[in-house]
Amino acid sequence: MQLSTSEEACWSQLSRMPLDGLITTAEQASPSLIDRWKRLQIPVITIGSEDPAFSSVCVHPDSTAELAYCQLSPEHQQSIAFISMVGDTKLEKSIQQRSQRDGASFRNIELGINYQELGDVCPRPCDRIRKFLDEFSCGGIITSCDLTAIYIRRVAKRLGLDVPGRLAIVSSRDSLVCGLPSISVTAVVEPSHELGWEAAKLLDHQMKNNFTSLLHRTVKAYDVVQRDTTVPMQYEPSIARAVHYIQHNVGRNISVSDVLEFQSVSRVTFERRFRTAVGCPPGEFIRQEKLKLIKERLLQSREPIVHIAKNCGFESLAKFSTFFKNAEGVSPSHFRVVHLNHLHIATTAAT
Repeated sequence: MQLSTSEEACWSQLSRMPLDGLITTAEQASPSLIDRWKRLQIPVITIGSEDPAFSSVCVHPDSTAELAYCQLSPEHQQSIAFISMVGDTKLEKSIQQRSQRDGASFRNIELGINYQELGDVCPRPCDRIRKFLDEFSCGGIITSCDLTAIYIRRVAKRLGLDVPGRLAIVSSRDSLVCGLPSISVTAVVEPSHELGWEAAKLLDHQMKNNFTSLLHRTVKAYDVVQRDTTVPMQYEPSIARAVHYIQHNVGRNISVSDVLEFQSVSRVTFERRFRTAVGCPPGEFIRQEKLKLIKERLLQSREPIVHIAKNCGFESLAKFSTFFKNAEGVSPSHFRVVHLNHLHIATTAAT
């Protein structure tokens, strides 16, 4: 049931209803309204944001961070900023870890303004944001929600900044406003059906168990709406995300199952689409990308082979050697010696 947006009207309706449980969003709820929810003495499930006072169902921050990060070009991935209203510790941490994995610099900015200011069509940039945008010469900005992304987009436009040339903006949450031609912000799509389903299951569980303890569950985001972006569309968005994920995580022991976590279709459908777009099955593509990484490290570094094996996701040197020999017909050490000798001879001849 949808209630009035007025806080007093909302509470008036709730207090007259014989409720057994409540599923709601607490993101823009005032402290007084949250306090009233506590006094209802029924299970309350919040969707989309985690409140320590209630059980909740949220989008897993790692899935949001991965999808948002993949929408930035290599140039913009070198410097990442996360901008939120009043802080989003879990999403901030996920984006920071994702950035640092690629050696990118990371900054966290809290706006510290209210929702009414975020909605201004022609906002006046606060000193903190103006200074940040002046210093942030080129990079990617990931925001905690659609309103923050829209605010930054409008401020950048007012300051005459080039978006998405100098700056690329990605929202971690999509909305209808993000799709307006005057805004056009790329955004991660919240899996609303999955959030609602998990919230309903959680409420049912708590009603049957007298909600004796608070529970927090997450679902994974798996879709993005590309709008104003600098990422080339070589493949359709779902395949592009899979290719990007593989290329940026091939140093770990990943499998097709890991890639499927960011897909909304069955494995059979995904593998068929992947083969059609890329030219080989996803498992083979992972093998090819891993082999490319190994060769690069063998020829462009003096890293011990046992370290290369570990850093490329192999549990043991024996498995690493078997994998490489099956692909190249020689051991990793033999491959390194032969090719480095050839490189040395070619370099000597050229000089």
